Amino acid sequence: MIYKNAKKLALQSFDNNILNQKKVNLIEGKLKSSDMKKYIKALKLIERKNTIYLVLPNEKIKNGVDYAIESLKKMYPGKKIEYLYDKSLMAGIKIINDDLIYEYNIGNTINNIFLHLNQKNYD
Repeated sequence: MIYKNAKKLALQSFDNNILNQKKVNLIEGKLKSSDMKKYIKALKLIERKNTIYLVLPNEKIKNGVDYAIESLKKMYPGKKIEYLYDKSLMAGIKIINDDLIYEYNIGNTINNIFLHLNQKNYD
């Protein structure tokens, strides 16, 4: 099977941007292992394109970012929003939309200020 066919099968495995487990099980039973790898790769790609990942410093902050979640839902209708946690974020959030990453983080701002100051020769 060529990747193009695997992608078509993967697209048919979704109902309203939600993976239909019954369809996946049906397709899984009919594919060879090499074709299954292509199918899974296509499924993951589609899932990544249909999902916005909101990365937070910890779980406690989740309730405090309701405004960001509502904004994301308005900007990207039809996409799922999933939460990831990254303790290295310092008082900020990261939004991942497919290949685009938006990071709003105090730690990065401070690092950028130091880099800027180190590039200038102040007397």
